[in-house]
Amino acid sequence: MDAQAAIDYQYRRRTYAIAKGIIETSIPQALREEYADLDTYDMIDELKSSNLHQFRVARFELESEFLSTKMEEGSCLKAHLAKMHEIHLSLVDDFDYWTTDESAIYTVLHSLPPSYTDHVHGYVGRGESLEFSDFMDRLQYLEVEPIEGEVVDGEGIYLIYFINVCSLIQHLQ
Repeated sequence: MDAQAAIDYQYRRRTYAIAKGIIETSIPQALREEYADLDTYDMIDELKSSNLHQFRVARFELESEFLSTKMEEGSCLKAHLAKMHEIHLSLVDDFDYWTTDESAIYTVLHSLPPSYTDHVHGYVGRGESLEFSDFMDRLQYLEVEPIEGEVVDGEGIYLIYFINVCSLIQHLQ
């Protein structure tokens, strides 16, 4: 073994030991004991496979929330946009979610109430190509008059499936 190969081997060995130590101090004692005999790669594979289901479900639920959140007519646009931006950032940063800026923007546009229809159609019709964060910054200063009869009492932000379930329950009674 030449000198460079020996140095590379020692570097990898130290890196694996550090990674294993970090993992072991980050997981509960029961898992530490269960994975004690595994090398670093096998420990990482076991942790990934045992948590992959939970990760996928959590990402799916957050994506569902992003797609189904709707702004209530007459409520605070800035609060709605902050919620949508927070969900999007969590999807991107925490769940390695990828979507085009255009798709994320269209999701936000679909979440707006009827009073924003002219602005939505104007944006889509112009064919603008903005980054998601720039679009969100621009949109927060938009002011419209709420459409009477469209205002629903509540927190101002609601989820489609909740409203649909409530409608179904009322219909069944």
